[in-house]
Amino acid sequence: MKNKLFISGIILTMLLLLNILAIPQSMNPAVTIATSNHPLATAYNNGRRMVRDSQDHRYVVYQDLRSDLPIICFVHSADGKIWSPPDTVAEGAFPSLAIDQTNRLFLVWQAADTSGIYLTYSNDSGMSWKTPYREISQVSAERSQFPVIEAGQRRIHIAWQQDFCLQPWRCVAEIFYTCTDLDQLESRIAKPVNISRSEYHSQFPSIAHNLAFEEGNLHLVWYDSTSTDSSIIATIWYRAIDETLAVWQPPLSLLPSLLSENCGGDCVHPAVSVGYGDFAHVVWGTLKQDRFFSYYFEIAGLQFLNPYVFQMDADPFICVDDVYIQTSSMVWTDKDQVFYSQIFFPQNYLTFPVILSDVAQSTKFHPGVCYKHFNRDSLDVVWTEGNSPPYKIMYRRVKKNYSYQQVERKESENQLPQKLILKQNYPNPFNSATTIRYDLSKACFVTLEIYNLLGQKLRTVVAEDQKQGEYQINWNGHNDNGNLLPSGIYLCQLKADHQIFVRKIALIK
Repeated sequence: MKNKLFISGIILTMLLLLNILAIPQSMNPAVTIATSNHPLATAYNNGRRMVRDSQDHRYVVYQDLRSDLPIICFVHSADGKIWSPPDTVAEGAFPSLAIDQTNRLFLVWQAADTSGIYLTYSNDSGMSWKTPYREISQVSAERSQFPVIEAGQRRIHIAWQQDFCLQPWRCVAEIFYTCTDLDQLESRIAKPVNISRSEYHSQFPSIAHNLAFEEGNLHLVWYDSTSTDSSIIATIWYRAIDETLAVWQPPLSLLPSLLSENCGGDCVHPAVSVGYGDFAHVVWGTLKQDRFFSYYFEIAGLQFLNPYVFQMDADPFICVDDVYIQTSSMVWTDKDQVFYSQIFFPQNYLTFPVILSDVAQSTKFHPGVCYKHFNRDSLDVVWTEGNSPPYKIMYRRVKKNYSYQQVERKESENQLPQKLILKQNYPNPFNSATTIRYDLSKACFVTLEIYNLLGQKLRTVVAEDQKQGEYQINWNGHNDNGNLLPSGIYLCQLKADHQIFVRKIALIK
């Protein structure tokens, strides 16, 4: 028994070491910023949980439990390393945070009993919050939930889900919206209006304005289904309002017939971000929790120009932000881990996903990301980690790279690679199978082999002449004798054109 524990300890240490070694130098270490007894501390809707100001101070809201009631907590940090003790703002759930160009903070949340949506703000970096809190829902309904908030140049914009029960056995949900001028916070909040289609069951709104607080459109997306039964066909809807003229565009479906077939009609949990100009990025997952979609487009009036659709087989809990210079950052969960990647849209590149979370911990729900024009070269990520309470609220900063080299070409496959490279396998760690990818800049004889840490060759995956091009090879974790290898760390070695490349691979059973 002691030997087994000792071996397990060695494997765990190796995995943790691998996770550290696999972190590019552009990432800071993950930091625990708070703990919570609520498993959905930084989830479940796509409201923003984190913002940063013009001085690069970081602010995070999350939910906790006190005497079995949800409460809204707030922490902040000047450097991302040392965080303040948590401050309880109010009783409630599913908070969403925003910041305007004067560094004023805005916070919305749903009441603990879902009876209403509340708003407050802070002029002093969260040291105090304006009271009494203002109820903004002002609509008679069974439930008001999942609020999201965004700051534009002139106004604060808020959207949320409102549930109505037409009969005891039949309830529908609609997306409501309101706004208030930034200079009229004390006096006036517009009457909430239904922006969704009343005959549908509309849920999980997401909201975004452009990065630089410029005048322009506010963008909203939400999930629609024709019934409360999740087996009924669902769609993702988009709508925009001109902040200056306060004129709504008609709602548009983001699922043309071809994409609807690919999605299987079960799309859910959308998130939206908008960059400089009118470039938008929308992502969503599926009810089956087996994949997510990324949809990038340029907006001109009511036209979606140059749309680009990307599909990845992963869990649906995804968040997107930071559309900048036609690149966008995504974070998502898959197999209980948080992943990060950048998409380069003009070339349709996807950087290889990188694990942000601890491989020994479980992360199941939405990670949150922070953007805006303040410090545009950094992406801040928060997520909830752990298998049982107290759950850890984690934070990590990623330094974005606009000339990222390790990318996967999604189009223009006729352009052959000009550099010989062995890329990191994905997923890593893996359980049943992993994909090993490499580029050949010229035709040559190639060997791809798996070794243990003692240098013993276990499997020859490739040994043949290959042409110039991009290659993806699946390896199922077996050796040359067809036996499944034990859990541990292995070395993947590529030999080609008198060069040798090595990557570490982790197998977990």
